Amino acid sequence: MKSFRTIVATSAALMALTALSAPTAQADTKSLADSIMRMDYRTFSHYKATRAPRPFNWRSDGCSSPVPLLYQFDIPCQQHDFGYRNYGNGLRLGRDGNTRAWIDRRFHEETRRLCVDRFSRSYNDLSWCLGQAWSMYVAVRNRGRSYFYG
Repeated sequence: MKSFRTIVATSAALMALTALSAPTAQADTKSLADSIMRMDYRTFSHYKATRAPRPFNWRSDGCSSPVPLLYQFDIPCQQHDFGYRNYGNGLRLGRDGNTRAWIDRRFHEETRRLCVDRFSRSYNDLSWCLGQAWSMYVAVRNRGRSYFYG
């Protein structure tokens, strides 16, 4: 009988510790997700390829766009998908309008960075690319809500 009470008491203590550590684990997960979302597109790509830790959802459908030339934005699109899938309808690390707006702004920042990195020597190409980056940003702001909230 004594060992049964010990088992019950130990189990109760472990359950209490697990309940207390859950918010901390969620906070640590959110903190790491925030760091991942703040990475530039190149660092994000490398991090995803070499680490991709759990419990994050790393799946991506790339740029869901009817314009085939927008493959150049694939890595910023993957980062944007990471944000939507982990803050919004997945882990729900920040399932609110402010977080969604931040993820969309990060997407726009990284598409613009990519344009400058690739086309800074050609004004016409840079101008075209920045226009496409703006169009992609407007599209995610206008049509992304259902994807974020699932």
